[in-house]
Amino acid sequence: MVVPLINVHQADNWRPNGDVSWGWAWTAGTWTATGLGWALSTLAVAGYTGLIRKD
Repeated sequence: MVVPLINVHQADNWRPNGDVSWGWAWTAGTWTATGLGWALSTLAVAGYTGLIRKD
């Protein structure tokens, strides 16, 4: 769920239950990890392709 470009079907097999105690924290953590995965993957691709340069 963290690396958005590779689908290993993790969400099909495991998903946090937001209805139990502290379930909202696991759900929020999953969304946070997914967002960070998108951001870091984008930065990695931009850095690899040379879109980000230190002048």
